[in-house]
Amino acid sequence: MHSLLLRCDAADKDLLVTELWERGTTGVLETELPAGAWELRAFFDELFPLATLPGAVSWRDEGTPDWESGWREAWEPLPVGEKLLLLPAWMQPPEEHSERRIVRVRPGQASGTGYHAPTQLALMALETFLHEDDSVLDVGAGTGILLAAADALGARALYGCEIDRAAALIAQANLAADGIPAHLWIGSPRSMASASATLIAANMNGVTLDLLRPELARVLRPGGRLILSGFTERWRARLHASYTSAGFSCQATLERERWRALVFSSAP
Repeated sequence: MHSLLLRCDAADKDLLVTELWERGTTGVLETELPAGAWELRAFFDELFPLATLPGAVSWRDEGTPDWESGWREAWEPLPVGEKLLLLPAWMQPPEEHSERRIVRVRPGQASGTGYHAPTQLALMALETFLHEDDSVLDVGAGTGILLAAADALGARALYGCEIDRAAALIAQANLAADGIPAHLWIGSPRSMASASATLIAANMNGVTLDLLRPELARVLRPGGRLILSGFTERWRARLHASYTSAGFSCQATLERERWRALVFSSAP
């Protein structure tokens, strides 16, 4: 068994992780570094030339020990907010968190694990603003974690769109494995009927969130709630102004580390 060390910027991470899975990695360990950089360690049975993969730094021989068990030991259950517990898929629910609602996660897959601050902000907003009869749309579904959380919190209907085909297939497989009925498609909110979602969650960068405003406004039902996450402080004022000028009312601002989230409601 061999492991490959890679380094990249945040903007390139998800695409690089997807390529690692396409090349046959058996697992990817993601580590956030200062200044928006990421370090990845991907595990492979066979070596290939470093020059064929952007960001590749060096190979390491992992020998024959049970590396997977050691890798799994690095992950622990993570309480989020007051109600949710992120639980790696191979673990049993711990007794000390028996009152929390379980969200199964599969670390190392494309587009995030839920252990990063922007996703945690979106999860915290979901547990506060989701109603049990909501029809939820997750824009940029990633691995499906927000839809899994919405299901755990009692949402009535689940929809998700993702432009990255590999991520969409992973999200679909994850939700199916957990028995969660969700409708996912490869594409954008344009495929969703107008006024059909009562809650929309979008965990994306500030540029994309700003560009998506007209479509999100079209899809959200009057009186619905909109959760935006995935951006830093420098985008907060711009997004706040953009959405309030379109008739949305800001209900909350959430902060964690350098990341921000905004929650809006539409006019009844």
